[in-house]
Amino acid sequence: MYRFQSLGEYRALLSLYNIGVEKVEGDNQGHQYTELVYSALDADGNRVGKPLKSSLFGESYGIGALEQIMKKSSEEIKAGG
Repeated sequence: MYRFQSLGEYRALLSLYNIGVEKVEGDNQGHQYTELVYSALDADGNRVGKPLKSSLFGESYGIGALEQIMKKSSEEIKAGG
């Protein structure tokens, strides 16, 4: 239903529902990882409670799926759809 071309646009969309998202990159015992972390936000946009890794919600909320959605949305927006 929504289209977004960047993590910033996705973050703005989720903020309408008091949800925050951050991209986390790091190294664990020599293995690089990239993951999204979701948080509940208060009325002022501050994180409240414990952040939740995207893997808790399934693959469709992870960075790989999000990048595919952003690519598809970008193509649709460029096509005027």
